[in-house]
Amino acid sequence: MKKIFKSLIILCCMLMVGTMFAGCQTTVDATISLDINPSLELTINSQDQVIDIAGFNDDGTELVLTLDDYKWQPLEDVLEMITQYCIDQGLITADDNLVYSTIDCSATQRKAQIQEKIQSTIRTYAGTKSITLPEGYINFGQYVRTNTRLAKALKMSTGKYTYLVTKYGEITHGEYTTLDSFLNAMKNQSMMQIMTYVNTHLAAGQD
Repeated sequence: MKKIFKSLIILCCMLMVGTMFAGCQTTVDATISLDINPSLELTINSQDQVIDIAGFNDDGTELVLTLDDYKWQPLEDVLEMITQYCIDQGLITADDNLVYSTIDCSATQRKAQIQEKIQSTIRTYAGTKSITLPEGYINFGQYVRTNTRLAKALKMSTGKYTYLVTKYGEITHGEYTTLDSFLNAMKNQSMMQIMTYVNTHLAAGQD
């Protein structure tokens, strides 16, 4: 009887540990917006395993469909898959686009670590394909969690939405007389196209 009781205790402990481990695996530790023109958001756990990926425009949805078995894979591996897809589609080149990323994470040091991982993984992998990305090619911006619902309604990543809303208040609006018209016009543009437009109209406003 003592042996049976002991075995039951060991089994219960194993189940508890397994349940705790599974809970840690599925708990979101950080959310990453990634805009190239595929517009994506990745959720990762504290072990830097990818929990899920959502595509927020047609290019993003199509990219996600091409990714096989990305769940629970290391963030670096999934970033390499994304980079390879974008290289194949001509979306990551040495001189004709850029990567824009924002990170929702409570710990500043952890956020910095994720930024470094994104930067080094994309840059290094592109280098293995003979593509040398210039300085400033990978940009990091602000993730505002309260914008998430509005961004998803427009099929945009939170990072891209936050960038557009912020910049709309800084530029000369030209043909876009309302924020809604600006958002709808820009939501399917690449970040390179968006930043070019914004910089042009910032310059116009300073003249």
